[in-house]
Amino acid sequence: MTAGCLGSDEAIARCSSKGANLEDGPLERAKVIRGDEELALGILVDADAPTDESVDAVVVRNRDGDLIADVPIRDNREMSALEPDIDPALDEDGELYAVRIGAPPQHGDFDLEVIDPEGEVVQSVHTRFNCYEPDGELP
Repeated sequence: MTAGCLGSDEAIARCSSKGANLEDGPLERAKVIRGDEELALGILVDADAPTDESVDAVVVRNRDGDLIADVPIRDNREMSALEPDIDPALDEDGELYAVRIGAPPQHGDFDLEVIDPEGEVVQSVHTRFNCYEPDGELP
């Protein structure tokens, strides 16, 4: 599991992040994606995850344990139109999902859990990030 910022264009933000993967599983990467005006958490799952009956969803929680997103993987098979080649670090087979974070500056501390159909955690990852305005100044 790696974490970081996607894309080489720093038009809306400068970002840094750090993540750790303590176990193997369908979650390949989690990175901040810079859009035209806002940031999103990009979640790359293994190419087989959307067709694997043992993978139901990826749940994203903040440091307080509050639910940020519940990304259904099994129910959304091959529905993501996002291309993983948005960044060389994601240039591999997989399905990319995005969770809106908001306009910069944004700073976060997220736990991602891959859930099976019975609600059991099959993989967990922790990531944190800091994204600033392009000039590094406060808004």
